[in-house]
Amino acid sequence: MLDLIQDKLPKNEMLLNFDILKWANDECIHPISLYEEKKEYKFYMDDQQSKIIKRYLDTYSGISEEYQIRKLLEPFHGMHRKNLLFKINSF
Repeated sequence: MLDLIQDKLPKNEMLLNFDILKWANDECIHPISLYEEKKEYKFYMDDQQSKIIKRYLDTYSGISEEYQIRKLLEPFHGMHRKNLLFKINSF
């Protein structure tokens, strides 16, 4: 979230030992150990998500970054959860 406050899109790439996308698409009913396979993933937010979050954070601009993030996560007045989740791609 700090990246968004600083006008950057958050992105992260990592190598995992399990195919988490296949496991999630199988509704996580089997142990993840059955999906052992090295996969590289990219976790990111799309432009629309970032714009929504940035607009929300701008309403609290001028206040500390900690306060902005706390307001974003408030249960009744914060952001809808779907806008806070990263999208995932494997490559």
